[in-house]
Amino acid sequence: MNIAIRKIIDIMSEYDVNIDNENYDKEFETIIITCNITKINNSWKKSSLYISSNASEIANKEKYFQSKDDLINLKVKKPPFIQLIDNNEIEFIDGRNRFANLRDIKCLYMPFIVYTYEKEIINILY
Repeated sequence: MNIAIRKIIDIMSEYDVNIDNENYDKEFETIIITCNITKINNSWKKSSLYISSNASEIANKEKYFQSKDDLINLKVKKPPFIQLIDNNEIEFIDGRNRFANLRDIKCLYMPFIVYTYEKEIINILY
């Protein structure tokens, strides 16, 4: 893995999920886990919010390229936030463009924020 990608992954892995838990509720407690990007992407392809790796199919190119710039300049600390939906498929709560950019530069694994109660099933599936 190239050094720049490793640095981005390290920064995201160290993100403090408690920053987002201002109104702490045990049911919505979150944690960071590492998942396989290919498996996450294959599940996400079924979503209407999917961001293709084909540049001509990207609906919001400005946001996609701004996200890429933020990653390159190490301005991103927060990993994407995913959750399970019907049939244990993945949907993004936050971070679709961050994910798509790392996928497109062939990153294999990356950290994700998940609800603690979904951690085990996501670890098994992804």
